Amino acid sequence: MSDNQVKFLETRSMTVPLSDEITKAFILETREKKNIEDVEDERYTHVLTHSKSRFAPPISPNEIITLEFHPSGNYFAYSRVDGSLNIWRFPTGSGKFSKEVQYTYVRDCVNSERVATGLSWNPREISHLAAASNSNEILIWTHDSYKKTITKLKTLFVKSFKTKINQCLYDPTGKWLLGTTKQELLYLFNVKNEYSLDLTFNLWEKLKYQSSITSITWNNSGSYLFLGLKNGKIILLQIKQNNDILDFDLVIEIDAHRSSINNLKMDPCGRFIIAGSADGTCSVWDTTNLCSIHVITDLDAAVVSLDINDLGKILAICTGDDQIFFYDTNNFKILERSTIESLRSDAIVKFHPNRSWCLLSSKGDTLKHYIASTDDEVQYWKVKYENNLSAIRNGKTTSNTIKSTPQSTRGSSNRKVMKSRDRHSNTRRHGEIPRGTRYGND
Repeated sequence: MSDNQVKFLETRSMTVPLSDEITKAFILETREKKNIEDVEDERYTHVLTHSKSRFAPPISPNEIITLEFHPSGNYFAYSRVDGSLNIWRFPTGSGKFSKEVQYTYVRDCVNSERVATGLSWNPREISHLAAASNSNEILIWTHDSYKKTITKLKTLFVKSFKTKINQCLYDPTGKWLLGTTKQELLYLFNVKNEYSLDLTFNLWEKLKYQSSITSITWNNSGSYLFLGLKNGKIILLQIKQNNDILDFDLVIEIDAHRSSINNLKMDPCGRFIIAGSADGTCSVWDTTNLCSIHVITDLDAAVVSLDINDLGKILAICTGDDQIFFYDTNNFKILERSTIESLRSDAIVKFHPNRSWCLLSSKGDTLKHYIASTDDEVQYWKVKYENNLSAIRNGKTTSNTIKSTPQSTRGSSNRKVMKSRDRHSNTRRHGEIPRGTRYGND
């Protein structure tokens, strides 16, 4: 056991500094070589075979465009530049990938001329996956993990063939499916009504100026929509429905950054939203009043990917110079920084929806899986603490174990730091824009 582990195990009550130490120790454990494994998909096999050949030409890039977990955590899917789709049924138990794990590979998931530029899982259906492909349609697939196939359930068309829908996103409740173009148009499909197109919204008409949509995310209840624009603005829209009339109401415009907002991510606990920009900074916005509460400025390049773990405690940021940073969201102090070696394309990072493990880009456009002995930092503390108690009771107390029993931490955990969902009911605390704020009631 390391000195750092002994230090936090000797603490008798849960405090913010203690929580920060536990989180850092957890991250460091996921970075240990024994806890890093390759995701052995078709790309990995190709890279491995290529690297063993003395006469093979330089390997061509094949970057991941988009990677999405199902909200249940049971599946994840990602598309590549070559037009392929990869779907994994996530293994139970230890979480290790093996040959027995169901893995589906589709060579041309849209057609031979297009690639899937946006993917989104239906939170109400375990196997339903939506895909946008920079065209006037969104495809809805169902995935069979045992037959290792996908079947098209529905094709959602918009009238104009000039329309290029490049992103799609189910809201967290599964009621709506949003499709957006790079330019001004938003399409809202009613999932419960056979995916009827209930609203076509022209953003530029509402804003009175033009700027491309670069990122999108819902709030945790699906009542508000955040848009990141190329000019650095964040736009907040609210769904309004009066009788049979459905519309987006423009709530607020925020001058957030000097350059394109490449990423938007809502905190799982609903406390804040984080924007990552091409200007090399990340801004944090309080959802109760949409005021900036922090700006991360110690990045050296554009933000290309970011994510927050399911407890809302760890923020991971990938930058254009192949660096990954881990921050503690309690104080936004850096916990760990490392280099992603031999990466030719933009890095991508994703946490599991119900674990603090993550997937991260690796050399040759492959993926690596970073895990730990426990699911998250709360369980990490519990296991280390109980192991030490067991050692004491068995009379095996050494200099590397605590000499007295800490008081129970039940109920004393810092609630701001360690908010979590009930894992048995699989429910999540939803962050709402409160009533009575300066930008209107829900």
